[in-house]
Amino acid sequence: MRDKLTALRRIRTIANYQFGKDVGKKLFPDEVKIVYSKRTGKIRHVYLDGELLATLRPTNGLFSLTIKGAKRMIGNVKKRRLWVKISAEAEAFIAKGKSVFAKHVVDVDSEIRPQEEVVVINEKNEVLAVGKALLTGKEMKAFKRGVAVRVRRIVYSKRTGKIRHVYLDGELLATLRPTNGLFSLTIKGAKRMIGNVKKRRLWVKVSAEAEAFIVKGKSVFAKHVVDVDSEIRPQEEVVVLSEKNEVLAVGRALLTGKEMKAFKRGVAVRVRRGIVEEVKKKH
Repeated sequence: MRDKLTALRRIRTIANYQFGKDVGKKLFPDEVKIVYSKRTGKIRHVYLDGELLATLRPTNGLFSLTIKGAKRMIGNVKKRRLWVKISAEAEAFIAKGKSVFAKHVVDVDSEIRPQEEVVVINEKNEVLAVGKALLTGKEMKAFKRGVAVRVRRIVYSKRTGKIRHVYLDGELLATLRPTNGLFSLTIKGAKRMIGNVKKRRLWVKVSAEAEAFIVKGKSVFAKHVVDVDSEIRPQEEVVVLSEKNEVLAVGRALLTGKEMKAFKRGVAVRVRRGIVEEVKKKH
């Protein structure tokens, strides 16, 4: 059994460092549930009353907040940090996941630095969105052009109240499958993952001759696999790449990574969506 007290102390320390003194205890009360990554064994998610408050990013060891987490922080902390206040005219589209432009910023924490996690609030101090700063706080107030905050939008199921979709700049990145609690990626989400993660997992590289039909959503056959993450297991979400490491499609593995390299027959990946299909869907 893991030591919850030690884990609780750790997440509160990170929250205090990231969001300000005494935030940790108010954001994460004793009753929170801490979920660990099955792959790494490290802290991954923090829940309260069945709702996700925050996710600990493995890339930098800091938190990404949900709307629920942001509301707890803004509502319970006197000395707020990392907030961006926007004009009433911008509320409607920012609440839908669109980016915050500098021209809409009416007030801001002047100590914000680019790439920090920020909470977007309206003039009544109500939480509208969470996202990542692209400018400093001072620049947000001074500039009249450009994107100030790239908003991350999380959509909850109307029926269950649980997380269902994750958007960035109005585009869907991933859908959380209710059957197993794992993500199905879109092409946009796959490109972000492949482009920003150094130690990639769950990728399948195919030959140039197979590219044309895979981008249209056709399955990947074992004979077309030229390289692969050998740790892939059947039914895992995978990203299909070209030999130039460009994302072609996303789908579900039907074989292990080792089998994909060894076999010369059979379907290796059942593609859910290719890049051509995704472009057609948008239009």
